[in-house]
This record gives sequence, C-alpha cells and structure tokens, in this order.
Amino acid sequence: MKLLYKIIFIALFALGITKANAQCGPLSSTDLAWNQHNGNMFDIVSLNPVIITQLDMELSAGIHTVEIWTRPGTHVGFQNSAVGWTLAGTAVGVVGVVGSHSVIPIVLNEFICPGNRGAFYVTITSGSWVSYSNGAAVGNVNVADANIQILEGTGKVYPFGGSFQPRVPRVTAHYSCPPPAGPPANAGPDQTICSTTAIMSGSAGGVWSIVSGTGAFSNVNDPNATITGLSPGLNQFQWSTACPTTTDIVNVTVT
Repeated sequence: MKLLYKIIFIALFALGITKANAQCGPLSSTDLAWNQHNGNMFDIVSLNPVIITQLDMELSAGIHTVEIWTRPGTHVGFQNSAVGWTLAGTAVGVVGVVGSHSVIPIVLNEFICPGNRGAFYVTITSGSWVSYSNGAAVGNVNVADANIQILEGTGKVYPFGGSFQPRVPRVTAHYSCPPPAGPPANAGPDQTICSTTAIMSGSAGGVWSIVSGTGAFSNVNDPNATITGLSPGLNQFQWSTACPTTTDIVNVTVT
C-alpha cells in the first residue's frame, strides 16, 4: 500500500511540473488599432521569475535590419538617450510580413525578478517600420499570463529620437521559467591566460562588475560576456544576481 501511495504521489508531482512548464510562455500581445514607426519601447513585468529569451515583432513588408535594446526597470523617462540601454543584438535580413509576428534571431538572456520589470526597445535601422497599436496609457497592461505582463509603451524615431505615446507592441515574448528562488550567482572557474581578452562563464540572470584590475565587458548582463583590456596580473570580477541577492567572484590572471 505504501508503494502504491508513493507511485501516486510521484505521478501527481510530475503532473504538476508538466502543467507548470506548459504555462511558461510564449505570450503574444493583443492587437488594437494599427499604427507604425521605426521602433517600439515597452516594459515587461514579471509575476514569477522569468528569463526573456526572444522577441518576435510585426514589421512592415520587406527585408530589414533590426536592433533590440534592453535595460533593467522601465523605459519611461529613458526614451531619448542610449545611456543605460544595452544593445542586445542586431539581426540582418529579417523578413517583415504585415499581420504576422516576424522571428527576430537575437538571443536574449534577460532575467526579471518577481514584481520587477525589464524594458525592451525593438527598432528597424533603415527607416522602415515596426508595427504597433494605439493604446490607452503608457504602463497599462495589454496582455498577461501566469508569469508576465506586457505593458503599453512608446513608439520611437530611430534611434532615440521623437516619441509617440501610448503605443502597444505587436510582439510575442518568448521566455523560460527558472526555479522560483532564481539561479544562485556563479562567476565560473578562475582563469590564467596570456591574453588581455577573456570569455566569462557565469550563471544565468545576473550582472558583471569589476572588483579589481581593469576590463570592459561586451555586455554586463551576458553571463558569457567577452571582457577586453585586462591588466597584467590579477583581475577580479563579480557576478551578482538579484532574486535572491547572491554574488560570486572570479579571478582572471594575465601572465
């Protein structure tokens, strides 16, 4: 009988995990009255720990070069300057089809803690259009599921020019669901190299900072960022996560 109860418990536990995983993205916005311009900034709010991994957007017909920029927190108040934004990637040759969300082949790794938000800016560089909808108010929830909310945002003139508000992204947000506690900080193994450039190997969902020595990160939010300009001798770098708050330090020694 105990064995039977154990089997039933395992089956129910596995079913619960399956259902939870089934609810983990993607989420597509609700389209309203159509509009368009070069780009669209918007926020995503996390209800549970998530990692935003990819964004699909509706683009004007044609072949485009697309950039995705990210920043922690909201885009509100930061629409007109690249300061604080990180260029996550540039995709060349993205095909736009009116009425469809085009796959933008830029891999994201944006960890958002519960109750926090991340800002995203998807823009075309060539003067063509990103499609969006007219909204009611910046920050209103357009669509939500059990894990994230997609908020109304801002239309943009490329790159950080004029703004049009409120504008609702015509977007599909792909995301993964890490463990509820979030991944602990792991800065990766220490390295001894004879170069001024190194590739880091941190865990997901954190940010790099310099403890000692010198260096410039290709992307402070990328666990596998490339760091250049290392000093001879010992360089120390910290990888920090936000939920929970944990840190880890890696030593990179240049010989």
